[in-house]
Amino acid sequence: MSKNIIVPIDYTLISEDVAYVADVWASHLGDGILHFLHVNPPLRHFVNPELYESAKQDVSQKALNKLTGFVETLGLNNPVEFHHVIGEPSYEIVQLANQLHPDLIVMGAHAHTEEDRFFLGSNTDFVVHHCQYPTLVYKGHEESYARVIIIPTDFQANNIPVIQLADKRAQQTGEELCFVHVERSSKFHFLQLEDGSWDYDRLDESQLQQEHTEIETRMKEFLNTLNIKSKYQFRILFGNKVYLKILDLQQELHAGMIMMASHSSTFKKLFHGSNAGYLMHHVQCPMYVHKTNS
Repeated sequence: MSKNIIVPIDYTLISEDVAYVADVWASHLGDGILHFLHVNPPLRHFVNPELYESAKQDVSQKALNKLTGFVETLGLNNPVEFHHVIGEPSYEIVQLANQLHPDLIVMGAHAHTEEDRFFLGSNTDFVVHHCQYPTLVYKGHEESYARVIIIPTDFQANNIPVIQLADKRAQQTGEELCFVHVERSSKFHFLQLEDGSWDYDRLDESQLQQEHTEIETRMKEFLNTLNIKSKYQFRILFGNKVYLKILDLQQELHAGMIMMASHSSTFKKLFHGSNAGYLMHHVQCPMYVHKTNS
């Protein structure tokens, strides 16, 4: 069965790179079809319905011609289809996703600061927070990025599709996978006394090491069940702010991508305010977030 990949295009400087990245991912997924979408803003100041429809058809035809010409110059390897609508871009992207049920949406974080650091534009921000399908946000590529993909995991079932996809990609690209688990561990051990009150002891180094060893064993057992074929390493980190630990690791390794699962399956809380949401806004490498439409 073909894999549908939605690629919104707004003709900013990063648009060509987004198209090329989407084409590569279509090959990774196998039998990918690239659905290029351009959205024109709503037409204003039309009182006569006939004039409005005529103008709408004219705008749509010119927009489709421009989109077709833009994509054809790129020489992509996978089949393409073209879509054009008039409306609010963020809303129309989500609408098309609800129609096509895509395997991936590829968008660019094209806005950047004076320090040349990418951040999410309003349309990308809306889509990654409200759309229920896997999303890749491309933030440009640095030649100095290491060929490493960071994959945060908490040993849950929803991590498995991300790991399998990352393994499939790494087998094709030669990238190394780095699995990371961040344990929200306190340096204090709480215990209930015979009278029902609570007390605590500070964990000593041996207890912390034992906790690390137990989690390391769990990581190995989890990964061994997945039959990973790519080269990989793993890290066990401790801290209460998971997203900061992952961000620090990306900067330490200079990893070229982060791939992770979104944990919430509800529409309104689809990783908004979560570790994935924070990283999407602050990490400077491309980031893939897997979501299950359930």
